[in-house]
Amino acid sequence: VTTCILGDPDPGPIVTGYLGSFLTAGAFVAVGVLCSAITKNQVVGFILGVVALFVGLMMSGLPPVTNLLGSFLPRVLVDGIAGVSIFSHIHQLNRGVLDFRDVVYFISVMAVMLFAVRVLLVGRSTKRAGEVPGGVSLVAVTAVVIAFNALLAAFPGLRADLTEDKLFTLSDGTRAVVKDLPNDVTLKFYFSRSQDNLPTQIGQFAQRVEDMLKEYEAASGGSVVLEIYDPKPFSDDAEWARNYGLQGAMLDPRGGDEFYMGLVAVSGSRDKAIPFMNPSTEERLEYDLTKLISEVATPNKPQVGLLSALPIAGGGGDPMAAMRGQRPPEAWAAIQQLRQLYDVVSLQPGTDAINKNIDTLVVIHPKQLPPQTVWAIDQFVLRGGKLLLAVDAMSLAEQEVMPQRNNQFAMFQSGSDLNPLTRAWGYTLEPGKLFADKGATTELSAGPNGGVQPSPVFVSVTKEMVNKDDLATADLDLVHVPLGGVWKGVPADGLEATVLIHGTEQSGTVDAMQAMGGGTDLMKAVIGSPELPVMVRLQGTFKTAFPNGKL
Repeated sequence: VTTCILGDPDPGPIVTGYLGSFLTAGAFVAVGVLCSAITKNQVVGFILGVVALFVGLMMSGLPPVTNLLGSFLPRVLVDGIAGVSIFSHIHQLNRGVLDFRDVVYFISVMAVMLFAVRVLLVGRSTKRAGEVPGGVSLVAVTAVVIAFNALLAAFPGLRADLTEDKLFTLSDGTRAVVKDLPNDVTLKFYFSRSQDNLPTQIGQFAQRVEDMLKEYEAASGGSVVLEIYDPKPFSDDAEWARNYGLQGAMLDPRGGDEFYMGLVAVSGSRDKAIPFMNPSTEERLEYDLTKLISEVATPNKPQVGLLSALPIAGGGGDPMAAMRGQRPPEAWAAIQQLRQLYDVVSLQPGTDAINKNIDTLVVIHPKQLPPQTVWAIDQFVLRGGKLLLAVDAMSLAEQEVMPQRNNQFAMFQSGSDLNPLTRAWGYTLEPGKLFADKGATTELSAGPNGGVQPSPVFVSVTKEMVNKDDLATADLDLVHVPLGGVWKGVPADGLEATVLIHGTEQSGTVDAMQAMGGGTDLMKAVIGSPELPVMVRLQGTFKTAFPNGKL
């Protein structure tokens, strides 16, 4: 309760964590009751309980134990013993995922233990004629419970992601991608399941990967088909794994057979692979899988045009730096990601036409574009092209790549807008004004004297300021907007506006000159305007900004 008052915790993992604790406690108590029923000596019962809990329900899933058992027991039996461990079933609950299979496991442990207690107690009384022996009934009940749990293991969809942002469920964006694939995709998951001395953590991670792949298959409506292989040494499956470029690893540094855990996506004659799936990258697993499927299903990458006054595509930058022999800047990380998925075509700021093969145009910091380029963008939008426009009221990026302009006065000249075009759509970027938000400040250094102070113009956009109902921003949790601008206006006739990111109730604007001064007075200078729009999507029928024709 205190945590909820002082902060904003995710209630999902809290609820499932408590549930996991209660279920674990119930299983422990059931085991303790059985051990107490076995003997009349309390000390002996306590020792039996400790041994049963730590050896049977806890240590059985630890790597040293499974590795030892794997040296003389079949892999299937070792996996079964590891599956009895509490650790194999509490992990998902601690993350905020309510897996029906885990709940059934805990209930099964309690049911079998208590049934065994009943058998012991009844067995001590007078046996009735024709009654089934207690040992037989206990074995039968245990077998049924084990079989039921084994059957449930084949149904990964029996789970509920209770985290606030559905962190462990396929995102809406992923579902949209796999439902609209241009070509069918076959996923081939190569996992050396029968490998000796396989660490339990690796096996559990592979099971989570397999479960997620089955979710992809179910969400695709038949466009994605999953195939699972166990590449044993010297087998055809192992040979195919190598041919696809999967990387084998050695579990034992002293030698042994290669271990595979990789994924291949095949569509027609094209194939792409994740050579080895590392458990340390599980957080970005969905992104990697969606990217792999999208790339292999799309034979020709869509063209994306890129237009900017900044060297975001690499090269360019400060000409004096080039004369001094310094290397030009690399492409921005976002552009590097775009190039993996699209055919990115860089356009010059003076262009007077957008190629018809370009489906989407990305315009970032369009500073002082000539009229013919603005006209070209206008015509591109009118023909149905998609435009991603990012303007900046005061550009820090320009100061970084143009250090000779790095002075306070140059900052006031570093802004950009496309008002001649966006005005026709009902929106303009207000010149000389910065977006400020006293409810989403960022702590900055207070100067040479040390300390920090909140800055309302360096805004930390949190998930409450993001439109979670829209696919484009549903997965955004934190975005930094330093010295940004705000959109003023309402959508023109025929257009519909969707605000994707907005300010808090304490948002507003501040004069750029005052923002440079900083200090505590800056907080007082914010002119309130609740929930100012920072990112807006416009849809509908666009009107030209050049009703009299090309200038």
